[in-house]
Amino acid sequence: MNAVKLYNNGVAGGSYASYVRNYQANQIYTYSVYAKKAELPNINLRVHTAAGWAADGDVVFDLNAGTTTVNGTGVSSYKITALPNGWYRCSITATFGAVNQTGQYPIISINGPTDGVSGTYLYGAQLEQGAYATSYIPTATTSMTRAADSFTLPSAPWSSTNGREAVFAQLDAQIPQSSWASIFNPGLFFSGNRYLLLGSNGTISGGYSGTNITTSAIASSLTSFKAGTSFTSTNTYTALNGSVTTGPLVGSSSPATTGIGVGDVKYLNGHLQILKYYPLPLSDTQLQLLTQ
Repeated sequence: MNAVKLYNNGVAGGSYASYVRNYQANQIYTYSVYAKKAELPNINLRVHTAAGWAADGDVVFDLNAGTTTVNGTGVSSYKITALPNGWYRCSITATFGAVNQTGQYPIISINGPTDGVSGTYLYGAQLEQGAYATSYIPTATTSMTRAADSFTLPSAPWSSTNGREAVFAQLDAQIPQSSWASIFNPGLFFSGNRYLLLGSNGTISGGYSGTNITTSAIASSLTSFKAGTSFTSTNTYTALNGSVTTGPLVGSSSPATTGIGVGDVKYLNGHLQILKYYPLPLSDTQLQLLTQ
């Protein structure tokens, strides 16, 4: 990759980098950048009401310790992720104000001596609409729209041939209101399709096509999940963050697994950290322990 160095060219005051664009009212945006210390160990990502944001806020990212310092209330969430060779990916998420406006913020800034040398290495700054920083998309002079990602694993000798199986997933996600996100969809082209879905109201649904079992709502703001579901030839068990369903639900007979899909029916806006497939069913107690 080709990083750039942000430094002060000898003029008094801080140094910054930004991009002017049109913002939509009341929308959530995430700004991210890859950073590595050179002579200076910190960068600052900030938003400002004078540029149309809902509130002032900034986060100082320490590229020595991998820590953060938050100021103001304008930044709703932030993250620093350690990468090899001293690099970090830093991001902030904030909500724009009530009026559409062209603005310069958020910005990346540094404070250091005006010696024309001292600075910080930067790469891959990215501004996107949404509550998470997604993988970097190189752009030139125009913005790009991210295509929906989906993951499909073809059938293999390890997969179940009798409809008896279980799946576990650990992930974080933002699910649109009154919507669902697909974690597990085997046998997509069969009428006996099985599935595991997460709902925006903190519910989980797992079952056979046309028949499902759903836990009660856990939290409307839930974004971190440990979810699992288990199938026999006739029954389904489902668990979310240690909360298990009250018992099995009788469903229709299910065919052998022909593949596993994630986000291929109802897209998942988030990060899938762990996905485990078991070619045998798990009990409700085992699912509860697995998802705690």
